[in-house]
Amino acid sequence: GDWELALSHYKLVQADYKRDKAWRHLAGACEMAALCHFMTAPDSKRHAQDELFDAAFANYQRMSLSRHCVRLTVLHADVLRARGKAVEAAEKLIRATASDTMDLRCALMYEQAALTFLQVTPQAHVRKYALHLVHAGHRFLNAGHKAHGLRCYLSAYAVYERKS
Repeated sequence: GDWELALSHYKLVQADYKRDKAWRHLAGACEMAALCHFMTAPDSKRHAQDELFDAAFANYQRMSLSRHCVRLTVLHADVLRARGKAVEAAEKLIRATASDTMDLRCALMYEQAALTFLQVTPQAHVRKYALHLVHAGHRFLNAGHKAHGLRCYLSAYAVYERKS
């Protein structure tokens, strides 16, 4: 189908981009190749998908393209969740905050990671959910979004209140 054809084209241009040191284009080609792998066979070639996502992330970081890193991380987390790997998805979202200095982006990533911990099966990781909501609340407050920060803190507080 079309996804296989697209995948072959992305693989073809990756070598050219690497040789030309066109890191931004290489990252985009890796990202799209990973997406094509997922769309053709979501349950197979998982290792290849993850390697391509990681290569794209590294190249976006090399070019200091934080917005691209965030978009890629959210996409990779969605792919991981679709494969039933919620913990790995949350870890990717958390790891992406380490290299980002913008509080609002980090807050959103922490909040998404927290919500992803609730999707873990067979039992949700509720305490990790609460912990990362506290991180998100802190970042929201630093970014000047008091209402969002308070919402995160209150949601985390409700979890800790039930445990005591």
